[in-house]
Amino acid sequence: MASNPVPAIRVMSDIELEEMLAKQKLQRSMFWRLLPLLRPVRHFVLGAVLAEIVLVTLVFARPLLIEQVIDHGLVRDLTGAYSLDTHILAWVLAGMCVSWAGRFGLAGVSQYLSGSAAIRLLNSLRVSVFNHVQHLSVGYFDRTKSGRIVSRIDRDVDALEPLLIQGPPEFLSAMLRSVLAGILLWLTSPVLFFSLASIIPLLLLSTWLFKYLAQSNYARVAENRARFTAHLVETVAGVRMIKQTGQEDSNRDRYRVLIRDFINALIRNTLMSGWFTHFTSILTTLGMMLLIVFGGREVALGHISFGQMAASMFYVFMFLGPLQELGDLFERYINGVASAQRIFLMLDTQAEIRDPEQPQPFEDIRGEVEFKDVVFSYHPEAINPVIRNLNLKVNAGEVLAIVGPTGHGKSTLVQLLTRFYEVQGGAVLVDGKDVKSVSSMPCAAM
Repeated sequence: MASNPVPAIRVMSDIELEEMLAKQKLQRSMFWRLLPLLRPVRHFVLGAVLAEIVLVTLVFARPLLIEQVIDHGLVRDLTGAYSLDTHILAWVLAGMCVSWAGRFGLAGVSQYLSGSAAIRLLNSLRVSVFNHVQHLSVGYFDRTKSGRIVSRIDRDVDALEPLLIQGPPEFLSAMLRSVLAGILLWLTSPVLFFSLASIIPLLLLSTWLFKYLAQSNYARVAENRARFTAHLVETVAGVRMIKQTGQEDSNRDRYRVLIRDFINALIRNTLMSGWFTHFTSILTTLGMMLLIVFGGREVALGHISFGQMAASMFYVFMFLGPLQELGDLFERYINGVASAQRIFLMLDTQAEIRDPEQPQPFEDIRGEVEFKDVVFSYHPEAINPVIRNLNLKVNAGEVLAIVGPTGHGKSTLVQLLTRFYEVQGGAVLVDGKDVKSVSSMPCAAM
């Protein structure tokens, strides 16, 4: 007679396991959770933002100076010959020197402020995550690889720096350059502005498509990176056990598979999102072509001067240049958000064992211990508990030896007494008081 097939047990992925421990799904929107992290370093970030605003202003001073040289620095005399107005040239050169000096100086200030903010923010976040991990129950560490915890505190926290610290000033700078260039181009010639505005729909469409394709891929890359990092940490921590059991070859093969998965995810991500930078280069070239065609017509009609035409070419680069930076900025954003999702998933994981809000006083401990109808399993949903309906009483001053084979629950009794784990049924009593009703400090000190 044929036996009924045993249903296959689906192995949960690492993220699914962490979602189960946190009792919630991975959050996709991180903006409102990331924003409070900037509050302690807001003065540094604001200073970096102000520095970027001044930098953008200095950048746009150069095309205006060049326009002055072309339109007013060349003077035509009565004979029709052109001569250079040295007075205007001297002022333009002085302005260019001030512009370049200010740019280099403020760039250093911006880097210093951003770096200072990054050090403070990341160190504070590391301490917060570390402190949270310390307060998690022992059961969490039984079901989570230590390498993944290390990866969260180390690599994932580092991945937030480009998103939180470098990202906002650079994104603001890119947007300011694009908007200011568009305004100056409009003031110079509405025809030139509308000729460039025709490529904006292509930009918006490509940006949306890039974000759609890259978001899931970056999360997959980050997760595969965390897997081989976790495996490396586990190998270093358990190297003695690996050597004693002769598992070097199988452990190496497992690591090779994890590296291969990471490389495949990285290649897939590059294939699906690497086109964005090249596409924005095409848009920039298209913008220059439109400027040359329509700008040349405007000069021929006398609507703009040759100096304004030269300045407009600079505005085109400032208008379309940030498009090429969006790829890098989106990459930082998506990579940082993927790391933030995993960090907050860990922070949302609550300790399974908590002290009561109003613990009973525990003074003058005598040391009477009683296990009363105790039922316990390391996994709350396990069918067969490790301990079933245990009744045991040890009076104060008594010495009791519990012997038996490995894995039959001897050390588990001590861990239940110190409340490393919570019983599913019955109670563990010390001097007649349930250990659930008192603070964990007395039990730990006992």
